[in-house]
Amino acid sequence: MLFDGLVALISGSYIAPGGQIGPWQHAVSALGVAPLSTGMKMAFVVLGAAYIASAAAYAFYKPRGASYLCAVAVLTLWYLPLGTILSMVVLISIAVDSSRTRRMRA
Repeated sequence: MLFDGLVALISGSYIAPGGQIGPWQHAVSALGVAPLSTGMKMAFVVLGAAYIASAAAYAFYKPRGASYLCAVAVLTLWYLPLGTILSMVVLISIAVDSSRTRRMRA
């Protein structure tokens, strides 16, 4: 998301295979946000940077980092299809890791 948002801010358009941006455009359009607006491009940059920062926080500070990473994953569920799939993988992975950690402590 960070890379795609930066490309969109610089060039004016997202990386779009076949010339069409992803199905996420329908989700944000339904909320009244123009997919090609500067605000949407900045949202990509901010969410992409937040994903990277929260993943690093999770790697180094697991309990608190997990909360940050879960929050960012939930905030990117609208990014169909790739963001939705990756966010679900992250949420499931954190849940599995969390339950495994609890079992090991018991």
